[in-house]
Amino acid sequence: MNFSWQGLSQNVNNESSMNLNFQHNTNLGFGLNTGYERVFEEEFGLKRTATRAGAFFGPPERSTAQHGFYVYGNTKPSQKYSFSMFLGYGWNSFDYDFGATPKFIRVSPAALADPNAALDPGPGKSSDVNFSFDYQPTQPLNMSFSF
Repeated sequence: MNFSWQGLSQNVNNESSMNLNFQHNTNLGFGLNTGYERVFEEEFGLKRTATRAGAFFGPPERSTAQHGFYVYGNTKPSQKYSFSMFLGYGWNSFDYDFGATPKFIRVSPAALADPNAALDPGPGKSSDVNFSFDYQPTQPLNMSFSF
């Protein structure tokens, strides 16, 4: 659980995971996570007043209930080689839609109507895929490749 310096609750998270260990330095794990997060427009700029627009399009506060799951594993069949992987997926995580034109244009409903509109954070989806390979032919030499 996390609070801001103004005493506002920002998030609460819960995660459960299980790890299975096998022979030959091999393991496999998986987990689930849930959470709740709030963001306030004054975290992104000046606070909204009667004479000044806020940083967000619409209400000055957003919240979302987040969910996700993941699977991971690794093995080290010999002293020279090791492999690992992590796969994760989440939904309802905040998507801030800051944009980075020209390659990444803004896609929130407010930005589609007006590219200069205020920020419109909302729930989004995320994927996380990681693979790595380590090779250590001698004690002082270690090489790794990660994708």
